[in-house]
Amino acid sequence: MAAEHELTPSSYIGHHLSFLQHPVGQGSFWTLNVDSLVTAFILGVLGTGFLWWVVRGATSGVPNKRQAFVELAVDFVSAQVNSIYHGESGLVAPMALTTFVLVLMLNAMDFLPVDIAALGTHAFASHWRLVPTADINTTAALALSVFTLMIIFSIRAKGLFGWLTAAPWGNPAFSGFMLSLVIFGFGGGITGVTLGTQQINIMAHNTLRIPGHFHLTVVGGTTLAFMALTYYVVPLIFQREFYARALCRIQPWLFGIGIVLVGLGMSFAGSYGVPRRHWDVEFTGAQFATGFDSGAHVMLGVVGIGAVVAFLGLLLYILLVVAAVFFGRRNAGQAMTAWHTEPRLPQTFATEGERGAVAVRVPGSLALALIFLACFAVFYFANWLWLSDAWHVR
Repeated sequence: MAAEHELTPSSYIGHHLSFLQHPVGQGSFWTLNVDSLVTAFILGVLGTGFLWWVVRGATSGVPNKRQAFVELAVDFVSAQVNSIYHGESGLVAPMALTTFVLVLMLNAMDFLPVDIAALGTHAFASHWRLVPTADINTTAALALSVFTLMIIFSIRAKGLFGWLTAAPWGNPAFSGFMLSLVIFGFGGGITGVTLGTQQINIMAHNTLRIPGHFHLTVVGGTTLAFMALTYYVVPLIFQREFYARALCRIQPWLFGIGIVLVGLGMSFAGSYGVPRRHWDVEFTGAQFATGFDSGAHVMLGVVGIGAVVAFLGLLLYILLVVAAVFFGRRNAGQAMTAWHTEPRLPQTFATEGERGAVAVRVPGSLALALIFLACFAVFYFANWLWLSDAWHVR
């Protein structure tokens, strides 16, 4: 019996690496590390209490050691905040100071002799880790909290997507290229990565999901980008101006929206099992009935509507280009007529850079990236859920 409770190097290390855990509900998924939470809370109260005590007795004369230490910490944090955050807020600097003091005290617990401190903690708990930053949950929570606050206060100071409204959307070359970028990278990228997974591709390869993906990449991405380029090439190479400039501004949107409807309609129709490479998806007269859900017919209707809209955009493009190349007003020896009036960027987005150059900031880019990432995650895991329904894992 004595050998079972004998302290070995392995048991000694394992004991000091264990947390005092308390499960919440059934199972072990939601488990609280009580020692990390309680220690961090006590250190937070001590740290803020120390700051309150020093500030309450601060003087304008020669500071004592405590006041000098706090002033150095405040100056250090204030310099960091001012160099990164350029907005106006009465909360950013105090929260940064609080986080600085809390992290400092959490890490300072590592200086305490663990065995001596354990003499007090073992009186009420068999396991108690005194260093909260040794718990990955504590460091992850601090990092996520700082990251979340950074996004919130950046949005408050700069706005979320204000730069999008200041972009030259009246220029069909710009709007067409941006639409092609979003269609190719967002729609085509999400469907391409998903269909590139072998297990999902086995289920989807002979359905309309494949041509739906190609419509989003080749037609929506590449073709629309070349259409957008034409609005610069014709005035510069052929030295002719476009007629009906209002229709030119509409054309990229008409073609882009139509192709998106075609691509998404095909993708969702393929998810219902509608096949490709066959003129009759219902297989009329076949020995076995192949009826589809009503949702498949709705998606096929979306494909038809999108095809009509995209064809109108294509027809309008051909007419505009032919009219400009053969009958457009000549601009030889002159600058091409601008498609839009250059907007004056708000001070939030335009700052003077090196050598007088204007640097443009685009707040909200991270939010857009996170939105795209969330859409990809939902679509990708929805496909795996669909696969699990078809292939039962036992």
